[in-house]
Amino acid sequence: MGKGGHNTRIETSHDQHIDSTSPHRLPTLSEIKVKLPPHCFRPTVRQSMSYVIKDFIYITFTFILMYQIQTLFKYGFLFFPIYWYMQGLFIFM
Repeated sequence: MGKGGHNTRIETSHDQHIDSTSPHRLPTLSEIKVKLPPHCFRPTVRQSMSYVIKDFIYITFTFILMYQIQTLFKYGFLFFPIYWYMQGLFIFM
């Protein structure tokens, strides 16, 4: 009917067979652990606690800064989007 040229034939043999070497297959956790060096999996309490302390300092600093801005300006609450941005930015430091 018309010039549509619709093909109703369904090819199942090519679509159902997925090769294990396909570039779309994600690696498993064990494959990732084999590829990474072993020192990446050694937990250190000192380094972990330094991240916690650093995060606490950043959060405290941004809170104090925002509190000062809010008390100094009449419409200080309008700076909250900047505060939220700074809080999110400190995640990557």
